Amino acid sequence: MDLTSTEYDYLDVVAWHPEGLRLTDLAERMGVSKASASAMASKLEARGYLDRTPDPEDKRASLIRPTPKTAALESEESAIHARAAATLAAALGAEELARFEELFEKACRGLPSA
Repeated sequence: MDLTSTEYDYLDVVAWHPEGLRLTDLAERMGVSKASASAMASKLEARGYLDRTPDPEDKRASLIRPTPKTAALESEESAIHARAAATLAAALGAEELARFEELFEKACRGLPSA
């Protein structure tokens, strides 16, 4: 993938809102300023990952939407996860895999939410 983790985080948020997000909503969800969200959205739009369309409810605003390129990225991510899961299942026994899953879930619960 040709994306940084931050770029991917932005795309992940937008992908969950195919109907479109206003820039202010994207900034709020990402926990950044509107200027920062705008700069990232412009960068991702220039690379073909996002589209901006007029907001039918507010002519001064636009909606940020995922493109087919973003949808393809989601498919690629799913394939990567499937390969990783298969590799782990092949390398670990059933008990080890169950313990790994338990520890991984515990570790994830301890991470700060975005």
